[in-house]
Amino acid sequence: MRPGWFSIPFHPAPTDDPPIPFDQMWDLDIHWFPYLLSKMFFVLKVDYTREGEVFTLKKWWLGTSPQLAP
Repeated sequence: MRPGWFSIPFHPAPTDDPPIPFDQMWDLDIHWFPYLLSKMFFVLKVDYTREGEVFTLKKWWLGTSPQLAP
């Protein structure tokens, strides 16, 4: 994983076009990142296979709960 920092504009209301550059991120990030930004507690399990420098998503699971504490 190579972290990257992006400046995103503030939108007071939801928009159809997310300002987050998901096209430059892992395919699965578009599913869990909104939970992170909304500060909702979640659990994510992701399994990838690796062949050389190529990572392929094998399976994933996402669970959320308003009662879940860090």
